[in-house]
Amino acid sequence: MKPPRNSLLLFLSAFVPAALSADVTLEHSVKVEARGLISVFDSEKTMLTHISGDRARIETFDGELTGPVEGVTIIKLESDQAFVLHPDRHQYERKPLGQLRQEAERDIELIEQMPQDGPNALPITEQSCQWVRPAIEMKRTGEKVRIAGVRAEQYLITMASTCEIPDTQQACDATWVLDYWNARRMPGDREVANFRRELADRYGTPELLAMSAVIPRGLLAMFEDGWEEVMYEADGLKGFPVKTVMSLHIGGKQCRTRSNSEITRDTVWSGVKEDSIQATKQSAANTAGNVVAGQVMQQAGGSLGGLIASSAAGIFTRDAASKAMDREKKAEPADVGDESLAERVPGQVQIFRITTELRSVSDEYLEADRFEVPSGWEEI
Repeated sequence: MKPPRNSLLLFLSAFVPAALSADVTLEHSVKVEARGLISVFDSEKTMLTHISGDRARIETFDGELTGPVEGVTIIKLESDQAFVLHPDRHQYERKPLGQLRQEAERDIELIEQMPQDGPNALPITEQSCQWVRPAIEMKRTGEKVRIAGVRAEQYLITMASTCEIPDTQQACDATWVLDYWNARRMPGDREVANFRRELADRYGTPELLAMSAVIPRGLLAMFEDGWEEVMYEADGLKGFPVKTVMSLHIGGKQCRTRSNSEITRDTVWSGVKEDSIQATKQSAANTAGNVVAGQVMQQAGGSLGGLIASSAAGIFTRDAASKAMDREKKAEPADVGDESLAERVPGQVQIFRITTELRSVSDEYLEADRFEVPSGWEEI
């Protein structure tokens, strides 16, 4: 005797959630290397991301997973809220996702409004440029590797343009490069893609940046329009990025710093890191509110974000700048490594590079309490 149709549907429906959804845990390394005044962004972080349905928990570590926990954020899409945990104080903050979006937009706007007239500043700013000859290209290189056990294929996305500043002889070539390793399949790929897409919509950010708590948005606020074009192209690729290398390059014979040096020959932007550090410290200590204050206003990547004298004004005092540089630069960071073949741009110097790489991924079951604030913690 066949069971009633409604009973059969009810029986089958009990198995649908398990078949359609999975819990996913991702471990990423994020390394930021920068030159010149923006070397204050240098950092190496590890991100551990847990996803279960419409919930996520993102933990950030200084260095390896064995290092100190810098921050924990629990995201619940169904309630449109984020819970920012402070483990050292057993406290947490509850924030609507819209508020996080507004905070990010406000900080980027402050960066764009900052005076950038220090003697060691970049030769150009996005606001001063008239862009000519923009060209964007996506190349499928045919290179394939396994990253964290996942098969990935390389795509190279570049955008090139020239900035001309009216009424001057200044002209700088700029190239945005995204070295993109894409996986068509991985454990939990559908769950990760769905969550990332929904979060990007809530945040108003490209999908590539949606789940990263440590990519310095302040760096990407530099010549932001170019990054928007590049990441728009990346969003069109089906699959999941298991490794990305984002780099910005500037050069050209007419691209000169305020000290009248060609940027590819300037000791601050193309010299050794020690020169960059000393120039940064000198400039920050002497000029409150100069380019250094503008570039470190965004609280991402390094510890300097919490050292801004006023989050509203974003202005460094002379004393605060000097102390911040001393604290941040006790240990000499590694110099910006040689560009890979994918990143090399003739006649231009690499201003910064952000490397994000998947280290491990699993679809093991996650306990529900992982996505809850621990009992007894105080809400701020």
